[in-house]
Amino acid sequence: MSEKRQPIHRQIVAEQLKKAELDEFLKRELEDSGFDHVEVISSAVKERILVFAERPGVVIGRHGRTSKRLAELISKRFSMENPYVEAISVKNSYLSSRIVANKIKRRILLGYNPRRVGYFTMRNVMDAGALGVEIIISGKFGGERARSLRFRDGVMMKTGTTTTQYVSEAVEHVLLKQGMMGVKVRILLPEIRKPDELRIRENKAKELLKEQVRELAAS
Repeated sequence: MSEKRQPIHRQIVAEQLKKAELDEFLKRELEDSGFDHVEVISSAVKERILVFAERPGVVIGRHGRTSKRLAELISKRFSMENPYVEAISVKNSYLSSRIVANKIKRRILLGYNPRRVGYFTMRNVMDAGALGVEIIISGKFGGERARSLRFRDGVMMKTGTTTTQYVSEAVEHVLLKQGMMGVKVRILLPEIRKPDELRIRENKAKELLKEQVRELAAS
């Protein structure tokens, strides 16, 4: 007897879980690359693992050693046949909440003042074209009690379909001598069409239509 095939919805859930695990695995392995996300393209010949990162050279490694090592690990750990790792450069790293959160983490670990890091990063995100940004750095700062530094600019949406589609969100944790520090980044991406903008366009269209009707009536 042939094996009973899983229902389609279970197959989809299993694939999504596998991708999530692969994403977390690559995030740990490629922390210095400015890892953003991964996409998997399956074919009869091989599994293409597309790694989107700020520094693709780190993903490939010298003479392709890192990508080959990753392919071997992925093949064993995720039971993929003939995986091939490719690196794709992220065009604008300051519009990726994951990369931005990692930048903040790395600068704090290097000893930079968290408040300065927050302001500097916020400006860069807005200069990259974001409609809004929110950065929260929480933890103990020196000998002080635990508190939160908040940096906000532009607009930010926290409810509705626009949140899931156009708000990029990421969290990082920084282990310091004084304890754990948390970094949360939310970015409202520039390609969003806000509801108020749509209403303005609709109103303009209505006004133009009324003018055309008046002109036709007068002629």
